[in-house]
Amino acid sequence: MRLFFDSVAVPHELLLVGGGPDALPVVEFGAALGWRVTVADHRPAYAEAVRFPRARRVLLSTPPELTQHLDLTRFDAAVVMSHHLATDLAALATLAATSIPYVGLLGPATRRQRLLSDLGAATAAKFGTRLHAPVGLELGGRDPASIALAIVAEIQAHLHDKGHGQALDRNTAASSLHVMLLAAGSSSRFGSPKQLADIAGRPMLARTLDTVLQLERRHPVTVVLGADRERLEPLVRTTPACVAFNPDHAQGMASSIRVGLAQAPSDARGALITLADRVAVTADDLRQLVSRWEQHPDRIVAAMYDDTIGVPAIFPRRPVPGAG
Repeated sequence: MRLFFDSVAVPHELLLVGGGPDALPVVEFGAALGWRVTVADHRPAYAEAVRFPRARRVLLSTPPELTQHLDLTRFDAAVVMSHHLATDLAALATLAATSIPYVGLLGPATRRQRLLSDLGAATAAKFGTRLHAPVGLELGGRDPASIALAIVAEIQAHLHDKGHGQALDRNTAASSLHVMLLAAGSSSRFGSPKQLADIAGRPMLARTLDTVLQLERRHPVTVVLGADRERLEPLVRTTPACVAFNPDHAQGMASSIRVGLAQAPSDARGALITLADRVAVTADDLRQLVSRWEQHPDRIVAAMYDDTIGVPAIFPRRPVPGAG
């Protein structure tokens, strides 16, 4: 008896939640690899099959309705890329309840942090290590084709269990630094909310936050507020930073640090701590601090002025005992 054996690979299934222009090259690259790509969008102008000739299916649907139209258990990967905050939040809530092994989220780490915060700790925890955000390998390029290539390359690495190298190396020191701006004090000695003091025509907190946000975009930023929250929060909500409230701010800075650390992403390898009243600290000062820490990411790196060591400072997740 003569037998002939051959293997037939089952095509991988990719779900894209969002059918904007940057989804077009993702579909093309995925189809070229033999994947079955489904595109879902709640906007009729984007959910047009003619726009995606190589997609297996184009669906007009909101994220909560996806389970009515699709068997989500059959997908190997999903990417949330609607560029619409409320839609992305609803998509993450839907995908968190699934077993899809790879979920990507387009956008910077600050956007991920805000969405996960709005999602709630219990729901966010359902992702475990499945969530990849920012999605894609760091291949360079900002155009849609480059971003699509980075996304598809990371999914390809994950599907073939090659994601323990470069795909995870991007979550190293620079890309997983959590920035905490502490602004919860009551300014009792100042006589009025110090964070609102006019500094060169701008409130102190807004000026300091601008400086912090000039760091590399991947760094998620949390502003910890306490006293005068109602007056200070609007200054933060207009930026990519997230807000955390410290109800025990009267107990001192340590309580604000605890609140800020609770907001840190699970992959954060370090925390940069600075204060709202550090108006003389420039973005270049912070970049130098980060650069020094990147050389020794297992050590504490702090600023020094007038022979005093203090903030801004960076603390690693697991510092080497006795190192500084």
